[in-house]
Amino acid sequence: MAKLSFKRAGDRYRAKLSEAAEFQERGEKFLRVDQSAAKRDLQRAAALYESVEKKDAVAKCFRLMKDFQRAGFLYKQCSKLELSGDCYMAANLHSEASQVYAEGNHYEKCLEACAKGRLYKEGLDFIRKWTVPSVPANTLEKFRKNAAEYFHRKVDAHSMMEAVQASSDADWKIAFLERREYLDELIELACSLGNFEKAAEVAARKGNVLRASELLENAGKRSEAARKILEHIRLQSLWGGQNCGWPLKSF
Repeated sequence: MAKLSFKRAGDRYRAKLSEAAEFQERGEKFLRVDQSAAKRDLQRAAALYESVEKKDAVAKCFRLMKDFQRAGFLYKQCSKLELSGDCYMAANLHSEASQVYAEGNHYEKCLEACAKGRLYKEGLDFIRKWTVPSVPANTLEKFRKNAAEYFHRKVDAHSMMEAVQASSDADWKIAFLERREYLDELIELACSLGNFEKAAEVAARKGNVLRASELLENAGKRSEAARKILEHIRLQSLWGGQNCGWPLKSF
C-alpha cells in the first residue's frame, strides 16, 4: 500500500525504498524455509536499494545472503568499519578484516583477526603504530608471546626476536629463549636488560669463559670475574692447543 501511495504521489525515491523493504522483509522470512526464494527476494531488494544509493541497506541484504565479502566491501564504503570487519571475518578474509578494524580503532578485534589469520607481523606492526590503544595490557602481551612462539616454529629467528623484544615481561623473555636454547640471543637480551650475571651464566654454559668474565665484571662481580680468568688460564695450560695436560705451560 505504501509503495502505491508513493507512486501515485510521484515520489519515486520513497516508492523504491518501500518496494525494497517489502522484498527484504519477505526474503528474511524465507531464509528459514526456502533459501532460493530468500536469495531471489534479497537480490531484488539489494538492486532497489542500490538504485537509490542506500549502500548500507544493500550491504545488509548481501550479509543476509551470506555474501560476506561483498557485504564487507559495501560496509567499508559506508564507513561502517566494525560491520565491515565482521563480514570479512565471516568470509575468512583476515587481512582485510584487520585493516578495517584498525582503521576504525577496533584494536582488540584487529588483533583477533591477525591471530586467526596468522598475520603476526602485521599485528606487531599495528601495535607499534598505535599510540594510546584501548587494549588491555594482557591482550597485547598474549599476542606478542603467541607471535614469538609462531615465529619460533617457523624457524624465523629475526621475527621471533622482534616479538620477544616487544614484550614487557622481562622474566618471560629470558625463560622463552632459555627453554629453546637461543643462547646467543639470550646473552644479548640479558645485557640489554642490564642482567649481566645471567648473561655471564649463559656465556659460561657456552664455554666462553673470557666473555663470562667480562660480563661478570660489568655486573660488578670482580672477584668472580678474576676466578673465571684464572680458571681459563689453568685449563689452557693443561689442555690448550696440542697439550695433553703435562707438563704445564709456562706463561
